[in-house]
Formats: sequence, C-alpha cells, structure tokens
Amino acid sequence: MKKIIISIILISITILLILLFNNKKYNKYIIDSNKWNNIINNKTLSNDIYINNIKFNDYPLIIDNENSIIYYYNKLNNPNIEYNVFNLKLVINDNNIMIYNQKYYRIYKLVYIDYPIININLKEGDALEEITIIDNNKIIHSLCKVKIKDDKYIIKFKQESLGNNIRENYLNILGNNLDEIILKKGSGNIRLFINNKDLGIYIMEGDKFEK
Repeated sequence: MKKIIISIILISITILLILLFNNKKYNKYIIDSNKWNNIINNKTLSNDIYINNIKFNDYPLIIDNENSIIYYYNKLNNPNIEYNVFNLKLVINDNNIMIYNQKYYRIYKLVYIDYPIININLKEGDALEEITIIDNNKIIHSLCKVKIKDDKYIIKFKQESLGNNIRENYLNILGNNLDEIILKKGSGNIRLFINNKDLGIYIMEGDKFEK
C-alpha cells in the first residue's frame, strides 16, 4: 500500500511539472504571419499575463516584464526552450515571442546581447542582493552587496556559510579570481542589468581589466 501511495505521488508530481514547465525545440514554436495575426485578431492584448522564467538550453534569459523585452546572450541553433507559464501557450514569429490563452495575448521583443551579462537583483533594506553573471557559456550566481558612488557600481561578492555567517565570495570573472568588481559607464566588455532593466555597456575598472 505504501508503494502504491508513493507511486501515485510521483506520477502526480510528474504531471504537474509537465503542465507547469514546457520544453520543446525552438523551431517547434515558430508560426507564420497568418497564424500570428489570427491570434492577435481574435484576442485582447493584456499585460496581466507574463513570463516568469524562460531558458534556452538551460541558459536563463533576462525578462523585462515592464517593457515586454526578453534578452538572451547565447546564439544557439534550434535550442530547447523551457518556460513555466501556467495555462498559457507560446509561439514565435521573427524576433517576437507571444504568450496567450483563450482570451488574452502578450508580445515580447526578443533581443540578442553580444556581451557578457551582469544582472543584479537589488533589494530593499539590508538584505543581500543577488547577482547573475553570464559569460562564455558559463553562468555564475552569487549574493552580493552593491554600493553606488559617482555613477559607479561597487559590487562585493558574498556567500552565506554555516551559522548564517556572511563572508567574501571569490568568483572567476573574465579570467580573474575576484571578490569585488567596480563598473562604470563606457564602451567596454559588460552589459549591465539592474532588476532585469538594461542599463547599457559598462567597463570594469582596475589594472586587471585593461586590455
């Protein structure tokens, strides 16, 4: 009896994951302009439906829901697409992604970024921020503290050890093992995002980053 109950639970979890997390090849989602326009003509545009998470071959994309833009770094040939929007369908036409249900639709612009990406999730109060770095097919996640001074972002990488103690975290950034980076606006090698909003191109200050 116990084995039967466990089997039922596992099957239920599997079905739920299938419903919540879709996974197909990119080309399977492409539709022609006639089908695209037919969806638009028979539904109502709404910003109340949105994507929380989408990946190309396990690489997370940056979703700016406020401006309906999805940014990606890796140009992949027909990648697997994974997304978790409940009870919504997804289709692609040119560089646009549409999600829709029986009544509503929303269109996101798909934008390619040809630079390593740093995305910082700023939080209120004294809570540690979260940082994601996507560089040369490598994805790095860390906690951090961010200080803004003279239009520069001073980022100190942190990690939580046993006993909830916070200490420095050394990350390999562009070939250097660092626990801190300083970013300033300029024509350099990093595309900076704050809370999924594109701030443009930044450079890393310091002798280690000079070319």
